[in-house]
Amino acid sequence: MNTLLSFLSVALYAGAWGTLARSYQHNIDAMHRGGTPKQALAGALVLSGLGLVCHGSVLARSISTASGVDVGFFNVASATTWVITSLLTILAISRPVAALGLIIWPLAAVAIVASAAFQVERLLSPDTNAGVHVHVFTSVLAASVLAIAACQSLVLYVQEGRLRARRP
Repeated sequence: MNTLLSFLSVALYAGAWGTLARSYQHNIDAMHRGGTPKQALAGALVLSGLGLVCHGSVLARSISTASGVDVGFFNVASATTWVITSLLTILAISRPVAALGLIIWPLAAVAIVASAAFQVERLLSPDTNAGVHVHVFTSVLAASVLAIAACQSLVLYVQEGRLRARRP
């Protein structure tokens, strides 16, 4: 079941990426103005939302085990990209940040595939102090916000360079 959901979430993220990329390819001026055609944005966000549901289901099954919480490298990477993608999907509804999906959705897909392919177990036993669990959660959240900021700075750098060179 995890394999099917992993494949489905990768396909949905790829569909969201393709929808957005095709939109920008046909309307390159929209990307430079920071906007996205509304139909393409809506389609990409719906696909991203469905991908998030599948991705979250895979994460819940991968991280929460009978032996404890699995905080292996690839599981944490997948959880981080899930949080990043969640924030992107929510923010893209009201802010012009959809272009970040061109970077973030492929990263999320790679993290899902890596998590499924490489099973590295690092278990926190059920009797581990709750502070450790809180620390892990806040670390993932902080890394996610930092990654979004880094991606946004790259997008703005490219857009500014194109504006200064007066190229579309």
